[in-house]
Amino acid sequence: MKRRILISIFMLVIMLIIPLVISMPQQSRMTFFEKNNENVDEEIKEEENEKVQDEDYNENDKFLLLDKSNDEVIRVSGRDFMRGAIATEMPITFEIEALKAQAVAAFTYYTKAKIDERLKKREELKGADFEVNTKEWLYWVPKKEMQKKWAESFEKYYRKLEEVVDSVFNVIIENEGKPIVATYHAISSGKTEKSSDIFGGDSLSYLKSVPSPGDILDPNYQTKKEISVEEVRSKLEEKFQDISFPKNKEDWFQIVDKTPSGTAKKIQIGNAECSGKEIRALFSLRSSNFDIESSNGRFIFIVRGYGHGVGMSQVGAQSMAKQGLDYEQILAWYYPGTVIKRK
Repeated sequence: MKRRILISIFMLVIMLIIPLVISMPQQSRMTFFEKNNENVDEEIKEEENEKVQDEDYNENDKFLLLDKSNDEVIRVSGRDFMRGAIATEMPITFEIEALKAQAVAAFTYYTKAKIDERLKKREELKGADFEVNTKEWLYWVPKKEMQKKWAESFEKYYRKLEEVVDSVFNVIIENEGKPIVATYHAISSGKTEKSSDIFGGDSLSYLKSVPSPGDILDPNYQTKKEISVEEVRSKLEEKFQDISFPKNKEDWFQIVDKTPSGTAKKIQIGNAECSGKEIRALFSLRSSNFDIESSNGRFIFIVRGYGHGVGMSQVGAQSMAKQGLDYEQILAWYYPGTVIKRK
């Protein structure tokens, strides 16, 4: 009860602040989160092509990672995986409790992926649980890559990383006794998305839409991307071969269906119909939550948030941590109805 009251007070305070800052100009340059975990799920197959990355592992505590930078399979301990996953998914400068929340969410997500995909045994993964790219910092990196990137700050940052992992190692988010699909994203639109609205299928009870007002206060919350009419036409004609456009440029894009959180679900473009996700991919937008304007021979995409918007918002977690909430309270907010337990 005390935790629920604290979270409610935090949300009320943020809601009162938002009107004062919502109209402030936003930076157009994103400083982090150049990726998200929308397409991590891949299938696996056990083979002997392995390298031992860490010695403190056992058969029940390991991840098999196909490193796409060299097409080799690496075997790492659960603890080592947790360290490398946090380093790639969230800025190490974030608050300790936000990092803990990220650590538990990532460990849960990939533990479930490992369990599920070892049943599927996809040959192209060479026995790995999923793909990573250690050179591009995708999903996991070893300690030596952290040393290169963090340089003179490495010792300080790595101690912080170890503190986080030591405090939450083997902590899992569960629903009905099983690890959940603990999706997360960089920045929401101010309200997270229901899973079925974004990924389709049946809605998962713990991936529902919840307020995340701290995101709106972030300087990277809103971005704009301007693209010439000629480039827009060219890309659309390449994707939709028989597309025809209205005479007025202002009528080219009609967003006919949105989620309650504002993500574009269905867009009419002349005689063609597509999803917001398709437009996001086609024009390399930060999210599918956008409005479109036309001015001076250019289309302007006004984009809110970064990522698919389902599950925990990383910037939202940081905002809550700054207000004094701990990682369990953060996770309980973004994954309602779940149980947090140590394996």
